[in-house]
Amino acid sequence: MGTLGGFPNPPAMVRRRQSQRAPHATRIRAAAFGLLAAALCAAGCADFTRGPAADAAADAAPVDDSLFETYVYPILQSDCQSCHSQGQQAGATRFRLTGDAKADRAGVVALVYPDYPAGSLLLQRATGNGHSGGLIFTPDSAEYMTILNWIATLPPTQ
Repeated sequence: MGTLGGFPNPPAMVRRRQSQRAPHATRIRAAAFGLLAAALCAAGCADFTRGPAADAAADAAPVDDSLFETYVYPILQSDCQSCHSQGQQAGATRFRLTGDAKADRAGVVALVYPDYPAGSLLLQRATGNGHSGGLIFTPDSAEYMTILNWIATLPPTQ
């Protein structure tokens, strides 16, 4: 048995116990750190400035969008529904028309960007960008302008 700084070296058995304790202490520290991180994330993700949640009944209320029903939907029916309806070649895409303007409005709105109407997926596809059906109408057409102007009337996305 040698000496370590004037003191006798601890036996090998004591050294083993100390080394066995280190992983346990590390696990405790890791668990404590994980709990602390989770608590901070939960507190940081909470949004205390918005106030109470919106009434679910208000979200479910039908939207009165006479511009869509009167001007936009007839364009979509005449230019898009022949392919974008159930059982047709594009019937399995996100954009599907059933013939009911009120029912189809939500699916159409999901493809538009009120903050940037010209960049809306609906208009991009209709002008042939990434659309396997090719060009439906040009950016200078009356149809394009009608849909663009309708999109601009929608409330901004959040």
